[in-house]
Amino acid sequence: MKDIKLSENFTLHELCASTTASAHGLDNTPKEAYIENLRILAKEVLQPTREQIGQPLIINSGYRSPELNKIVGGSPNSYHLKGQAADIHCDTTTQGYMLSAALLSQRLTDLVILEKRGKKVWVHVQYSYAPRHHFTIISK
Repeated sequence: MKDIKLSENFTLHELCASTTASAHGLDNTPKEAYIENLRILAKEVLQPTREQIGQPLIINSGYRSPELNKIVGGSPNSYHLKGQAADIHCDTTTQGYMLSAALLSQRLTDLVILEKRGKKVWVHVQYSYAPRHHFTIISK
């Protein structure tokens, strides 16, 4: 996959990289329309959030092909399938709350989910042109 700069600090490779896809021999290259969605995600949500909090965001998951989404147990209607979502690593729950607040302040942010599974913490963010600015927590 050719690496394309989507915003000042985010690249296409970063938003499509997947160790799970690699382990299963899957091509996780998005269609052109989904690359444009990733560009909007990077420019309108991720980049402003990075600038607001003053530190890099570590992307766990961005675009997911349908095959990859099934393997990771993603929702069949996941915004990841269209390149309109990202999961961002957090070191602590407190960092997750702070990141969630910054993401919710972005104009196109539709949904922010603070997810905790054991000691792992991440924040899911998705955008929409009719954003609800909704926040929820999932803990397992």
